[in-house]
Amino acid sequence: MRIDRAHSPRKGIHRRPVLDRSRRKPLEVHRPAFLKRATNLSVRSDLIEAARAARVNMSALLERALEEELVRLKWRQWREENAASIAAYNRHVKDHGAFVQIWQRW
Repeated sequence: MRIDRAHSPRKGIHRRPVLDRSRRKPLEVHRPAFLKRATNLSVRSDLIEAARAARVNMSALLERALEEELVRLKWRQWREENAASIAAYNRHVKDHGAFVQIWQRW
């Protein structure tokens, strides 16, 4: 007997790839429309024209770029908040050596 969805985070919620029937390739994870919101942006017209000519999905591109930027900002904030601890650890390693050096034999 096979158990389907054994590793799903919650029962009934499954993210499966949406298939383009003409190509039979997974495109992207289906995300409900209610999670999206229409927004107005100001972008240079030459960039819009070039993106349309290249058939770029600008919404998906913007979402990916925003996700990446938010991750970078989160890590920058973490580094700033923990700068004192990182500096103290680096001073300790400089003065006393790394803990792993106990087992290293040269």
